[in-house]
Amino acid sequence: FGVEITRDWLLLSYRKLSRGEYCLLWATFAAIMATGLEAGIALGVLMATVYFACTYAAAQVQGLRLVAGRSGAHHAPEAAA
Repeated sequence: FGVEITRDWLLLSYRKLSRGEYCLLWATFAAIMATGLEAGIALGVLMATVYFACTYAAAQVQGLRLVAGRSGAHHAPEAAA
């Protein structure tokens, strides 16, 4: 049972996840193996939070567009009084 779950999540999920998410999955698995269940899950949540913040910030930066420094509007010269 455990081998099937491990196979499904660590190997067969490759096509279902982005590259970053797949690396995060393996990093969380490694953290659980290295530090124990609770600490590994906590590290996984921390890594997922950092990953989300980085990808969200990158998406926001890509959504910005360069605005010209000048409007290009032409105004009529003011009449002398």
